[in-house]
Amino acid sequence: MRRFGRAVSHTGGALVVHCAEGTEPVFDAPVYDASLDRLGTTFEFFGPVDRPYALVETDARPERDGKLYLRD
Repeated sequence: MRRFGRAVSHTGGALVVHCAEGTEPVFDAPVYDASLDRLGTTFEFFGPVDRPYALVETDARPERDGKLYLRD
């Protein structure tokens, strides 16, 4: 598992994630919370190239810390 970023907002079936530094955009990648439960998949990236934001298609909200992960 590698760090993907931190959830910053949840709106209308999409989770907004501020990606960790050095994260490369990968579309349709499964996203997991800290307890390794699958939350959804990435479908859009926007913002600065060095640390973008991602939209994750999901209805679930992450746990309190909001840390999210991708599988290697």
